[in-house]
Amino acid sequence: MTLGGDFSTFFINSNNCKESFSKQIKYCEKKFNSKCKRFARKKIIKWKNDINPGKGKASIISKTWSDAKIYAKLVELGFVDEKDRISKKSHTNYVYKTALYNHENDYLFTLNSPTTFKNLTFKKEIFFLKVPEVLRYKDLNKKNTKTFRSFNFTAEYEDNISMEIFVEYIKDLKDFEKAEKVALFYSKMVGQMPYFLKINAKKIYIHKDIGKDDGTWWVGNKNKKKENILHISHSRCTSKRMYSLCSVAMIHELSHVLDREKKLSYQSKWLETIKLDKNFYCSKYAKVTPREDFAESVLCWIAVRHKSNIINKNEIVKINQFIPNRLKFFDELNLNVYPY
Repeated sequence: MTLGGDFSTFFINSNNCKESFSKQIKYCEKKFNSKCKRFARKKIIKWKNDINPGKGKASIISKTWSDAKIYAKLVELGFVDEKDRISKKSHTNYVYKTALYNHENDYLFTLNSPTTFKNLTFKKEIFFLKVPEVLRYKDLNKKNTKTFRSFNFTAEYEDNISMEIFVEYIKDLKDFEKAEKVALFYSKMVGQMPYFLKINAKKIYIHKDIGKDDGTWWVGNKNKKKENILHISHSRCTSKRMYSLCSVAMIHELSHVLDREKKLSYQSKWLETIKLDKNFYCSKYAKVTPREDFAESVLCWIAVRHKSNIINKNEIVKINQFIPNRLKFFDELNLNVYPY
């Protein structure tokens, strides 16, 4: 329902949903001492204005939509001014549960997105002892290890960037053609990453899909050289529908590589930036540690500065409001985001 002639205040009588609408109108008018009218009937927004016709496909909403999608529809139909700032007091202190990791962002990246990838070359077969074995996220802090048997490829990119890619295979079940396809898949995905992220990554271990893991990705440096290696569980990305979400995961993990190389989240400036944003975050997961906050904030910065034509407008408003000082932090780094 709506209150008053042109006001867009909404009232829902949740305790009396089965009552006749006329009774709900009377209850609304008595409670708020103002004239009430119908705003929507079932999935049709009936309230007419200069934009909303009050009927047909243009006025439809769905109970399966997220809050963000409903908000965007209300903006589209002229009931909410997208320039209005969202009240922090009435919302959680983060934008996403995990930054950009939802199917509303399935089109952030596609197989046809621009890539700087040039060439993939097979080098040799190689195995490593005592490589971390992570079947579940909770295994990250355990000391489980395995022998990592792999095909080793070199991926080459524009700007003289190269990366070593190791695709694990099961002992006695070598499949070079499958491994090459997997290496090519991730090589092209890496090429879609902004320059400032892929320039720091030197090695990727792609763990075989054995149907038992939860698709965890992580960055580790437990080899003798203490290299920051990106570990990918291939099980996460076996369907085309997951491609964009896997690209989001890659940005997050490559942000950890950058952070480990440059120690950015360890600096007092980053910690001060968090304080200036007054306990607001890009995501719930960002609240875990300053390191995770850094990686999640990189994603939100990319969303606002370089993917704003794709991201939900309400999410853009929230990000700008919740973490303005983190956004400024990345702006001042003058990061090279090619090929965006």
